[in-house]
Amino acid sequence: MGKRDDTYSPEDMVEYDEAHVSKATRANKKKNLKKGRGSQQIAVVAVMAESTVLEDFDKGKVTKSCRYFKMKKTDNLKAKTAEKLIKGLIR
Repeated sequence: MGKRDDTYSPEDMVEYDEAHVSKATRANKKKNLKKGRGSQQIAVVAVMAESTVLEDFDKGKVTKSCRYFKMKKTDNLKAKTAEKLIKGLIR
């Protein structure tokens, strides 16, 4: 799945956001870890979604549709890190 995922690159309109995802942690180790956003049991993931505008000329409605999603684990939430990820993944 990872190889197939690398063949697709987001094009046109791309939306970028970060997500905080919990890591699998053993119960005996969980007790000693801190809680919240800066916790050791949370991973920061950059999420990019390619959206395409769909127009219905008969009804006059404009909607969006997502085609592909890209997710990469990052070490921090700095702007330079986000720029490197975006430039590396967009054609």
